[in-house]
Amino acid sequence: HVLFHFCRKPTLCALLLLVSLSFFSLVSCKRENAEEKYNRLMTSAEQYQKEQKWNEARIQIQAAIDSKPESAEAYYRLAEVLIRLQNIKRAIELYNTALNYDPMHQKARLHLAAILLAAKQYELAESHIRKLLEQDPKDIDASVLRANLEANGPRKNLDLGRSILTEVLVRQPENV
Repeated sequence: HVLFHFCRKPTLCALLLLVSLSFFSLVSCKRENAEEKYNRLMTSAEQYQKEQKWNEARIQIQAAIDSKPESAEAYYRLAEVLIRLQNIKRAIELYNTALNYDPMHQKARLHLAAILLAAKQYELAESHIRKLLEQDPKDIDASVLRANLEANGPRKNLDLGRSILTEVLVRQPENV
């Protein structure tokens, strides 16, 4: 009712419209700037990773997470950096966080499975390997992990491990 009263006066109505448009454009600019900031930080982190400047990369990725906390990719990339910094326990947590945000994040699941397999946490590793192969039954990396699990895990089934690796080589002969 009050807005109707103000809009009878063209100058006041135009001012109100201008203020509203300014507010909405500011809100959309902030959202766009947050995305640009995230992209800039992730690009910077990638450059630091190429230069093997792990602490600098870690700082950039953490800032990217602060600007976009739901980014599975950022948690995955931070886990990768922490592996290089020998902080395996925290990296495992971050791989899991990435998977919480994106259960289909193949690289996070693959790297987590490999770490769990190396740590002889066979049940957890097998669970992740199974999910990878459900996503893509022809996943070469997941198949190699499964072969390793079968040959070296609690079942110690060398024949099955060898058979899986043979299948991998048939599908991808250059993967010696």
